[in-house]
Amino acid sequence: MKRLFGTQLLSLAVLIAILSLSGCKKTEEAVPETPKTIFDLKVSPSFDWKTTKLLTVTVTGMEYPLTIKNTLYIKSVDGKSIFYNNLHEMNKSYALQVAVPAYLDKIVISFGTISKTKDIVGTTVNFDYIVE
Repeated sequence: MKRLFGTQLLSLAVLIAILSLSGCKKTEEAVPETPKTIFDLKVSPSFDWKTTKLLTVTVTGMEYPLTIKNTLYIKSVDGKSIFYNNLHEMNKSYALQVAVPAYLDKIVISFGTISKTKDIVGTTVNFDYIVE
């Protein structure tokens, strides 16, 4: 009886060892081929290749008895990139189309000493000359 129990125990141990070794069997995964040129890339037809987005910047003029002209700047928060600069009159309202990098979520708009950081939400950013 003890011998039968020992044989069953040995058989069970061998079975567990075989199962555990077969469970660790390394499977070879197909490694995708690295494209050599951009034309070799396989890209979904719905992929958007644009790296910029078009913003409409609406500037609300402020009535003033004198004509005040200065350069309006639209730039990155770090100031390293200027997306727009042109001479404008403070008493006129207008809308500008400006292309900015798609990853931006804020821009800085400045006119003389007035400078505002604006969040980019959607495709429209509003600017006025009122100092906050």
